[in-house]
Amino acid sequence: MEGRVTHILGIAPYDGMQTAMERVAEEFPNIQLDAYTGDLEAGAAIVRSAQLENYDVIISRGGTADRIREVTDLPVVSIQLSVYDVLRAIKMAENYSNLYAIVGFPSITEPAHTLCDLLRLDMDIITIHSMDETNRALDRLRDHAGTFQAAADGKATKIIIPSELQNLGALVPSIAELLTDPKPTE
Repeated sequence: MEGRVTHILGIAPYDGMQTAMERVAEEFPNIQLDAYTGDLEAGAAIVRSAQLENYDVIISRGGTADRIREVTDLPVVSIQLSVYDVLRAIKMAENYSNLYAIVGFPSITEPAHTLCDLLRLDMDIITIHSMDETNRALDRLRDHAGTFQAAADGKATKIIIPSELQNLGALVPSIAELLTDPKPTE
């Protein structure tokens, strides 16, 4: 339908994704995007405070999208990560250490399991559903492995938790191509 503008509320779990959302939206004249950065509960709080009647859809990723679905009836489109994104994070982690694990929400760990099955990689993959679980998982890995590199979900775990543990957290970024082909989730 020519001339129809779709109003999108973008909630990015980190600044780089907000920038990517804005850059991609500029390429589509029929898109009006208001993008904010808010991870998990902060993202849900942005949605609770927004004038939702001004939007047709919300776009986010992973655990943040899951939290947003809990606080709105608007459709929430989740930006999916590819196996390639996870492979890139694994390769980044390998540059620092041979001992690393993947800790993340299902949007990270599901493609990680697929990749590890395909490539016959043997690594720890821990699926979490809250920041409380993240803290326990990273503590357990630190206690059992000494030092490790966490190829962590692009959530608060990317910086906050690993830096508290004095370890490197490798962010799994969503590339701009993913933003142009997000998959709706239920």
